[in-house]
Amino acid sequence: MTLERERGLVVEGMRARYGRRTVLANLTLPAIEPSRLTIVAGPNGAGKSTFLRALAGLVPVEGSLRLDGHELIGARPAERAASIAFMPQTLPHDLGFTVLEAVVHACRSGEARRLAPVETVAQAVATLDRLGLTSLSDVPLDRLSGGQRQLTSLAQALVRRPRLLLLDEPLSALDLHHQHAVLTLLRRLSEEGLIVVAVLHDLGLAASWADRMILIRDGAVAADGTPEMTVTSATLATVYNVSAIVHRHADHSFSISVQGFGDHKRCCPDEIL
Repeated sequence: MTLERERGLVVEGMRARYGRRTVLANLTLPAIEPSRLTIVAGPNGAGKSTFLRALAGLVPVEGSLRLDGHELIGARPAERAASIAFMPQTLPHDLGFTVLEAVVHACRSGEARRLAPVETVAQAVATLDRLGLTSLSDVPLDRLSGGQRQLTSLAQALVRRPRLLLLDEPLSALDLHHQHAVLTLLRRLSEEGLIVVAVLHDLGLAASWADRMILIRDGAVAADGTPEMTVTSATLATVYNVSAIVHRHADHSFSISVQGFGDHKRCCPDEIL
């Protein structure tokens, strides 16, 4: 298959460092394809956020990252911005903006920067409506709750209409209702043809919604495949060092019951990150 005919995101030999510390070591993945919701999980400090930031071009990285056959490493920032949107863990700090202004500003930094001003505003309004945020359009960001600011951050990513959508813990500040709404939206976006990659902390929730799961430990891929393949008692013992029972229910959802530590040792305070 030629590079021009590749479809999706291909990661080969990805290496990332912070100073002298290697965070991602020769990480290689088969193509992350559109139409499938891909969720990344793993222990604290495993390299999940670094992986997303490397995909977004926010940390120096070696190797090869190809999006639909086009090499991203070495690409101009404007080229990346036209096709990739990243929602970080940290909520927006543009405290001088209203919700609508923040989303309009984000829209101008992506592919939609070519739109006329009136079209940019219309696209921002449509994005807020899709997320149920229309009533907050004129509210300053510093008056939002944590969950509202997180949804606004998601709107800033979506309004750019990217090819690749990267989300780092997009549910962390949301209640159960909004968690379900956001996951439903992410599934729909993937079905519409976007490449969606999200990091989630809740492994049971991730397994219940993902089409593909990538488990990372110590900067390397520990498991990659469907939730049924990757979220198993054996894998959890290896990746998380826990003894756990994985339940798959009739509705295809997952729940995980942790029985103890995989090597039967107590967890010491200095082991908690």
